[in-house]
Amino acid sequence: MDTSPKAERKPNWKFIRARKRLESLRDPGAVMSREEFADECNKWLASRSIRDQTITANTIAKIEQGKTTWPGLWRRRAYRAVTGAATDAELGLYDRRRSPLEKPHTPSADPYDTLGLSHSDARDEALPTGDASVTGAEAEMRRRILLQQVLTALSGGVVGWWPALDTVRLGLPTADGASDTDVWAETAEEYGSAYYTHRPTDLVANLSVDLTELQDALTTTSARGDARTHQELSRVCGQLCAVMAMSLTNLGQPLPARRWWRAAETAADTSGDTSTQVWVRAQSAIHALYGRRTVGTALRRAEHVISISGKTVSPGTAEAAAARAQALAMLGRADDAKAAVTSLAQTFEQLPDTLTNDDGIMWSWPQRRLWHSASFVYTYLGDTRQAYRAQEQALALTPAAAPRARAQVQLHHAVCLVHDGNIDDGANHATSVIQQLPAQQRTALVLDLGRHLLDVTPTDTRSRSSLRDLDELITTSTTTAAA
Repeated sequence: MDTSPKAERKPNWKFIRARKRLESLRDPGAVMSREEFADECNKWLASRSIRDQTITANTIAKIEQGKTTWPGLWRRRAYRAVTGAATDAELGLYDRRRSPLEKPHTPSADPYDTLGLSHSDARDEALPTGDASVTGAEAEMRRRILLQQVLTALSGGVVGWWPALDTVRLGLPTADGASDTDVWAETAEEYGSAYYTHRPTDLVANLSVDLTELQDALTTTSARGDARTHQELSRVCGQLCAVMAMSLTNLGQPLPARRWWRAAETAADTSGDTSTQVWVRAQSAIHALYGRRTVGTALRRAEHVISISGKTVSPGTAEAAAARAQALAMLGRADDAKAAVTSLAQTFEQLPDTLTNDDGIMWSWPQRRLWHSASFVYTYLGDTRQAYRAQEQALALTPAAAPRARAQVQLHHAVCLVHDGNIDDGANHATSVIQQLPAQQRTALVLDLGRHLLDVTPTDTRSRSSLRDLDELITTSTTTAAA
């Protein structure tokens, strides 16, 4: 443990903010206290059978006060797991015994970080807001500042500069495209396909630029009183904000993702399009299973979506039904979960062929998603016979162009091997599946399944090398996926 001399102590505001962004599970609406945060870290350590690294509220206080800057390895891992941070640096943790030149450089998932901009700088200086209160002179000044930073980044060979450079393009004279709803609908379709194949970091960077342009278009249509166009653009905005939230969840960033889910729901509601409202909320429900929210929250969201769908069946309805089945399985309610799978299959049968064709776009709901959901449910329930059948069907229908989706099903298979007592085979299979994915495709949704495998292994087997290797791979992949 690295303890700083008094002269060097400064409050660790990164760590403080990371903890205070967490909502208390004991007192909803309040921030998580040091004591509760310590308890959550201890639960994580216990799930890894680490018993000699007890964390207390005083432990957390020392970090936040700057007394401790470099806790032990397992404690750092616990802090990252509970906060959702990808690196120690995100929590303000560092080893002061090392020279700055020796510290490894970890690329940031935030394109503005490469330019030395903070998140507030990126909002206040880099992105034009379309706000009428911002004068032309102020906007021009902001763009000049950004351009200078981009040129500095280019001269220094900094990677990841192009999203910010695109912001400069937004300041150039353009044709009035605010009413070109067809172009924006095509943009949404492109992201609906790219989500399955592109790296989440690339999606976040590109979406930040397109959403800035869309924001300006929405401002223009609102000022004109063009309600019809404004509603259509709001529908696209709801879809793109949802893709942003999904991508951030993939990057293991649940807190920013929640804000984008709220934005997606607001935009969908503004559009007045029921199918978009249902779809956005259904995606929010199923991603809550991975976004460090309670399973109960995901279940409530899914049931709410199903209730507002009424008798209308859409891809969003099917997604909500899938989220409900998966949540019930995670809660161990086996009979309810199996009944929910049957209900999901009935919902799928009611979808028109135009929405079940696998065109590689997320706005549809092809049959492979039905089998994927069934695989998830039966895997969590330990019903390996049904799970293996579902996995075979899902893999047969899932194209190679969707590598993360295929990896998830293969990890279901690995968990089933463990359920059947083949622990080394399951762990080795999971390790192989994750290793075959490119580093930046090893998303939180994929790695969480690897963690689930570790969680279901008997305590007395966790010293096996196959399990240690998998655990180490997940740990290293958590950092590189966000890079």
